Amino acid sequence: MRDEAIKSIKTHRENNDLIRAYFKQCSEDIKIKNLYMLRRACMYLSIFYIVVLVLTAKLIPNYQIKIFDFLIIPLVLVYYFINSYTMKHEKEMSYMQTRVVCGIFYAFLTGIFILLDTFILPENDAFWIPMYMLIFPFVYIDRVYKYGIYGMGATITTLVISYHFKPVHVFAQDCHAVIVTYIVAMLVAHIMLEIRSSEGLAMIEIRKVSALDKLTHVLNKDALMERVENYFRQSSDPTCAVCFFDLDNFKEVNDNLGHEAGDLLLERVGRLLKDNFRSYDIIGRYGGDEFVILMPNMKDEIILKMRCRTMQMFLADYSMGNCTPFSVSIGAVINTGMTTSASLFQMADDALYESKISGKNACTIWKMESRICTTRPVLIIVTTGNQDKIQDCFLNEAAHFDILTATSSDEALRIASQYNKKVALMIVEMDVDEQTEYMTLRYMKTRERFANIPILAVASTMEQSVHARDYGADEVLMVDSLDDLYKETITFMLNK
Repeated sequence: MRDEAIKSIKTHRENNDLIRAYFKQCSEDIKIKNLYMLRRACMYLSIFYIVVLVLTAKLIPNYQIKIFDFLIIPLVLVYYFINSYTMKHEKEMSYMQTRVVCGIFYAFLTGIFILLDTFILPENDAFWIPMYMLIFPFVYIDRVYKYGIYGMGATITTLVISYHFKPVHVFAQDCHAVIVTYIVAMLVAHIMLEIRSSEGLAMIEIRKVSALDKLTHVLNKDALMERVENYFRQSSDPTCAVCFFDLDNFKEVNDNLGHEAGDLLLERVGRLLKDNFRSYDIIGRYGGDEFVILMPNMKDEIILKMRCRTMQMFLADYSMGNCTPFSVSIGAVINTGMTTSASLFQMADDALYESKISGKNACTIWKMESRICTTRPVLIIVTTGNQDKIQDCFLNEAAHFDILTATSSDEALRIASQYNKKVALMIVEMDVDEQTEYMTLRYMKTRERFANIPILAVASTMEQSVHARDYGADEVLMVDSLDDLYKETITFMLNK
């Protein structure tokens, strides 16, 4: 007997823990279900009300329609418009807003049923409130103690009004009906919550399993993009970092070591990403040998670079009989202002491409600057600032362009990526340094979405002029060319 009692208590505690976990983990599902049932309640209530009104008028001789018969109409009409709004903005509504909207509706409905059972039908036993208390746990999801508070409020209000306005024998019947119904409704509420919590948590587990990439055990692409979009939609702080990871020469791994080795390498990368990044970072496989991480509240470039370099170091230490160490190229963007997930992903992909063409196993991190350009086209000048003539020449264009300067290829490419659709022209001073000139021109001319941006190279020597042509510059001018030639060339390139 004692063992059975202990087992019963243990089961009861486990059920309560299950219900608490349900409200903690399934708040979004609860919100959606409550809004759905609110819409259904309004619809069915309207149909039921019309049917009852018509039947009453037909079946009861000399029935006179009273003003009380129309109490429910304003409530249903108001909530018709509220439901129309919630259907369009369901995802934007918070859990608390949903509780307020549903709470007001059901509170007014409770008041109407109390009036029906007391003022309007004082000679009849209470019927509407007991029925409503039994149905309520089926149409609205909330914690048991809140059901208790709602039910207790309705019970006390009904009995107080019944005591003052009904005959004593009817009041006694109401006491019995309402109190017994309240107890039964609480039991029903608890049973319904146990069933819902089991189903809700089971669905979460199913979603978790279906959201994982079977090979790497990180999120698959669909689940990754859903989590990213949810983050940008719900987060009040836009600060975050997006990192793209792409395995170098992965095709050669498959060709030389076999596809099984390739699968093991991908699995290892997934494990390293989960081990080296934070538990609340959003990690997913974007496709093939490419992975993406969204890091909420990450704004420190040094910490981000350290994590990325650590990832590269651990991957290089992993061996499957390969002669050349495994490596991964990384492109990352730190966002400190408002932007879209699509813009961040595009910039991170552009940063990854810079890592790829700079020799692989590289890590490129860009920090988005606050956008300063709105309507005017952008003119990018890659310069050391030593050539006064170049600066003076383009001051005349300041009225027509937003002129942005860069002193390195990394800075120039970051600006081009952030303002890609607005970039009208890029001017590269060949005196910066050979690596900057080469990287900037090669990147811009091999990256498809930048290939149409015209590039003007400004050279100091004939050798620089030849290099500029070889690297892909659209036009080349000598630094000592006449101002009119500069203006004519710029106008030609912009019109082209």
